[in-house]
Amino acid sequence: MFYTYAHITSDTNRIFYIGKGSGNRLLRKDARNKHWHNTVLKHGYKANKLATWKTEKEAFEHEKLLISCFKDMGYKLVNQSAGGDGNGPQGGLSFKGKKHTKESIEKCRMIHKGIAKSKEHNLKNSEAHKKKVKVNGIIYPSWSDASKSTGIPIGSIRYLIKCKPTTGKWAKFILESVL
Repeated sequence: MFYTYAHITSDTNRIFYIGKGSGNRLLRKDARNKHWHNTVLKHGYKANKLATWKTEKEAFEHEKLLISCFKDMGYKLVNQSAGGDGNGPQGGLSFKGKKHTKESIEKCRMIHKGIAKSKEHNLKNSEAHKKKVKVNGIIYPSWSDASKSTGIPIGSIRYLIKCKPTTGKWAKFILESVL
């Protein structure tokens, strides 16, 4: 069974996050974005299951509808996407259909849990962000510039260079690394 849920601030009873899950996902604090954690630190939270669904697709559709409706009503949600993307490249941990070693999966999970990265890792990441990138034929001097101009989250640029999706909201972007 799948469900949609809301996270609500403990002190003001304000909805600040809408999600889709199964099992005990609505209670888990791992694999949440920085804004979610900041809100919880400041206000605390309660979790409410909103609806149950037989299929994941139905739950994703309901999540998208709820996020859209609450944003239209002026709620300041900390969701970083419009919903329906689940554990895809825009939000979370998905290893379905991919071949990863147990070590690489664990390393990715640790990064998402907020465990500090090594200085070497941070240096490599910083250097990568300074590289030129071509987006739909336009060359940008850095990943940061490309992100600002196109609206692509800087964290998704590497994924889009490597994976070149053909469906979904990122399919309209063609990214290439420029040496």
